[in-house]
Amino acid sequence: MERGLAVVVAVMAFLGAWTAGGQQCPELVSALPFGYPNVVAVDGSYLVLGIGHGLVVVDQSDPTEPRSVARLALPGTILDVVVDQGLAYVAASEAGVRVVDLGDPASPHELQAITLPGSVQAVAIAGDLLFAAAGGGTGVSELYAVSLLPSPSVVGSVATQGDPLDVNVS
Repeated sequence: MERGLAVVVAVMAFLGAWTAGGQQCPELVSALPFGYPNVVAVDGSYLVLGIGHGLVVVDQSDPTEPRSVARLALPGTILDVVVDQGLAYVAASEAGVRVVDLGDPASPHELQAITLPGSVQAVAIAGDLLFAAAGGGTGVSELYAVSLLPSPSVVGSVATQGDPLDVNVS
């Protein structure tokens, strides 16, 4: 009992010294009533939130007063979103990759769907290539390279171990 109390007192003393030393704790300045997003992408002064089966576009030009400007229902659970040149590339699990035009943030609309085997978990963009990681929950997955021009087509893939969680390209 004394040891547990000593640990609590030591943690409280550390936190007191840390905040007194000029460090500030993060402070919540606003919240949105839409539920918990799986993913957030930033496009200028807009946030693109993937929540369940939908995208929510939020104007964050005033961070203390964010406001929803649009919602768009999509098939599949949204697991990742990357925004590039006014387009959102959405990893929509079993519904593949959905391409959404964000040219008018108040009126997003789906342009096309890119069908890939498995459940698309993550996406990344590098130039004119889209990289999508898809798995089937079996521990074996694929990383697909998709050429976006002139129209989407798979140009290559590689098998990977484990189920994908993220894709980053540099």
